This record gives sequence, C-alpha cells and structure tokens, in this order.
Amino acid sequence: MVIPLAKLPAVARTVARLLPAAALSDALHDAFAAAGHVPARAWVVLVAWAVVAPLVAALTFRWE
Repeated sequence: MVIPLAKLPAVARTVARLLPAAALSDALHDAFAAAGHVPARAWVVLVAWAVVAPLVAALTFRWE
C-alpha cells in the first residue's frame, strides 16, 4: 500500500499481487472509485488467504 505495484520489478510485482495487502488495497481502491466494484482477482486472493492461512496454521501448530 505504501509503494505502488507499478514501481516494483516484474518478479516482485507478481509476488506482491498474491499477498493479501495488495488484494485489499486493490479492492478498497476500486470500491471507492467511480466504478464501485471490486475486481474478481482481489476477491480470489483474499478468500484464498482466508481459507488457506488458518488451515495451514491449524495443521502446523504445536504446543511444544
């Protein structure tokens, strides 16, 4: 959200687009813009992180 994705190198831009911060930034930017709709890619990334991250945490968590 601090550095525009367009200013990142191509590889870093690709990785950054898969992170929830970039997806949330895109979703908020587009939702508040005149268009008022959130791109599907942002929803897919956010939903994937919301499902996969807790699942990975639950499978790898140990009390040790």
